[in-house]
Amino acid sequence: FSYHLKTLFILRNDRVKKNAVRNGGLDAN
Repeated sequence: FSYHLKTLFILRNDRVKKNAVRNGGLDAN
């Protein structure tokens, strides 16, 4: 269960980073 949560968190984080890059990198961090 903990592993599954970690995977979901990493995937969500990756998506947020991609969105930030697409939006001009204002939220790159």
